[in-house]
Amino acid sequence: MTTQWALAHKAEQRRMARRAWCNRTHSAVTQKVNAIEEGKVNGHTAFLKFASGQLLFLGSI
Repeated sequence: MTTQWALAHKAEQRRMARRAWCNRTHSAVTQKVNAIEEGKVNGHTAFLKFASGQLLFLGSI
């Protein structure tokens, strides 16, 4: 016979397992989004360096 405590404990373990799965999924999605955003920032930085190199010659005309 299973006690009420054991049933409550099993139920809590199931809830925690669902939360852990959700956290793993969230973490994987967050990592992908961060990688995409990092690529955007790096591309923007490269553009700014390229553009700033061109702006140096505007005053020499």
